[in-house]
Amino acid sequence: MKRTIFTLTLLALLLIPAGSALAAPAYDIVIGEGESRSDVELYGDSLEVKSGGTVSGDVTIFGGDADIAGTVEGNLAVFGGNVALSGTVEGDLVSLGGNLTISESADIDGDCVVLGGNVEDNSTRSSCARFDAAFPLSGFLGEFQPPTPPTPPTPPDPPVITPPSMASRIGGFFINMLEVLGRSLIFAFVAFAIGALAPTQLERVSSVIRSKPIASGAVGLLTAIAAPSLITLLLIVSAVLTLVCIGLLGFPVVIVLSIALLAAIVFGWVAVGNLLGHVLVTPLQLKQRSTAVTATLGTFVLTAILSLLALPRFIPGEGLVAFVLVCIGLGATALTQFGTKPYPPANAPAGRSKADGIIIDAPITD
Repeated sequence: MKRTIFTLTLLALLLIPAGSALAAPAYDIVIGEGESRSDVELYGDSLEVKSGGTVSGDVTIFGGDADIAGTVEGNLAVFGGNVALSGTVEGDLVSLGGNLTISESADIDGDCVVLGGNVEDNSTRSSCARFDAAFPLSGFLGEFQPPTPPTPPTPPDPPVITPPSMASRIGGFFINMLEVLGRSLIFAFVAFAIGALAPTQLERVSSVIRSKPIASGAVGLLTAIAAPSLITLLLIVSAVLTLVCIGLLGFPVVIVLSIALLAAIVFGWVAVGNLLGHVLVTPLQLKQRSTAVTATLGTFVLTAILSLLALPRFIPGEGLVAFVLVCIGLGATALTQFGTKPYPPANAPAGRSKADGIIIDAPITD
């Protein structure tokens, strides 16, 4: 029984507004003297049980008042209304969100639960006043005051940022210069090795870059997108098929494709540097114009310039320039299959070029 009363109380907290507790009583249902009714459930109506009247079951009222001068043989629950009790409630009494007035002649055999509103208990046989005092919820719905918002904490003082000293700035500058120099020397060494071991192939790739930059860039962009996607897909498929001992064959393919893609990028970068080297050998008046020299010189200068531009506070956009050059070199490398085949695969154009069209200073037309 107590659990039922508690459940009804929680339900009423969600359904009944506090303002309805202030509604004036208007008794729609009246049980007169000598009359008797079974369970009573009212929604928005009020009930009066006169002296000598009887309700043989429970009384549940939502949004209405109750004046009980007779007898309620069951429980009396009033949600959002006032209760005046001068008779007898043989069960439990629940009053939520309204005022409860108990006269001296009233008698409550069960428990009395009062939440919200005021309690005026003149009977020494009831426990409503003592229950409400033990649980100070009187006036919760009608007199609720919002809690005072807490005072926001004082924000801490901002940290003091000490600008770097001149010595640290100079040290950082020299470190950046050493990184640029080291990166340029590494690429220059690779360019010298490629120019010395495969000069014909390198010149052929440089010639395609010079004559077909747009086609090379388009092919290089597609290769830069498709090759990593294919490698990732093969890696995933190989990892899944490893569970059935089939995917072990895919890992060597992934490794070979990754090495080939990296080699093509480096080869194309050196080919772009070789073009720049051919431009630089004339003003520098270098007598030795071998492919190894031009590739080494051009690759070193190209890498150094883009590395310097990548430093903080320098010209932005160097990353886009480097990406475009990488795509052009990669595309020319792919079109010529690392310089092993001429592009386009047709008769060599007229001019000063050789049969395979790899002389870099020869005019090449489409």
